[in-house]
Amino acid sequence: MVGMKAVFRLGAVVSLCGLVACASGAPVAESRDSGVKMIPAPSGSGGSAGSAGAGSGGAGSGGSAGSAGSAGSAGSAGSKPVIPPIVDSGPPDAGSVDAAPAVSCDDGKKNGKETSADCGGADCDKCADGKSCVVSADCESDSCSNAFTCTTPGCGDGQVNQDESDTDCGGTCTKCAVGKKCNAPTDCMSEMCDSAGRCACVPTATCEADECGSKPDGCGAMLMCSMCPDGQRCSNRMCVCDANQCDNNCSILQSQCCKNDGTCGCRSIISSCQ
Repeated sequence: MVGMKAVFRLGAVVSLCGLVACASGAPVAESRDSGVKMIPAPSGSGGSAGSAGAGSGGAGSGGSAGSAGSAGSAGSAGSKPVIPPIVDSGPPDAGSVDAAPAVSCDDGKKNGKETSADCGGADCDKCADGKSCVVSADCESDSCSNAFTCTTPGCGDGQVNQDESDTDCGGTCTKCAVGKKCNAPTDCMSEMCDSAGRCACVPTATCEADECGSKPDGCGAMLMCSMCPDGQRCSNRMCVCDANQCDNNCSILQSQCCKNDGTCGCRSIISSCQ
């Protein structure tokens, strides 16, 4: 009887040790006929511990020991962590760049350095009248108007061409004003071309005594004469009395007036300008 109790207690202790070993991850000792073998604890995180088996063998006749309870089942292995895929966040590949199309002076298009379709610019032939241009060199006529169109040279195209000495004047066009460029005296209104190649003029007009206002100087400009004194105004380049500008200190019964000699005077209801 004492021997049976000892065997029962030994089976309970072994089962309890198996429970503790499985829960703690320590190796479990397994009994064999020839000795004790160490069984490694199952790997994996988070597995639940198996339930311990309880000894249930009853005492038989003749005193045979009850069988030991079965060991608890091992905990299931924990799931592996999920690693997210690596995403390439760099810039997209640039790829190959197509070469620029070839530019031709006979493709029927305005491209390259052309100013109009297949003409103008540094690479193609000059343009005919009516075509677009940037400078006169773009045109067959060597005349690019202010509207940027090739035109036939003329005296009103806003360009220096033909035999002009300045823009639209000189040569066969109208004579140039003072200060314009000239090649000869005949290019100038004043018939005078100075050493600097500019139309010049020596004024011939002068102001007479008591002459006021302005008059042509003979060179396309105006000659300014003297100003009139207070109380006078300029009329036909002569200073005359202006009653509205007189300040002759007339009495309250008198008014300002102009005398026959052109000076200011005073007059009353019953008297003339004195």
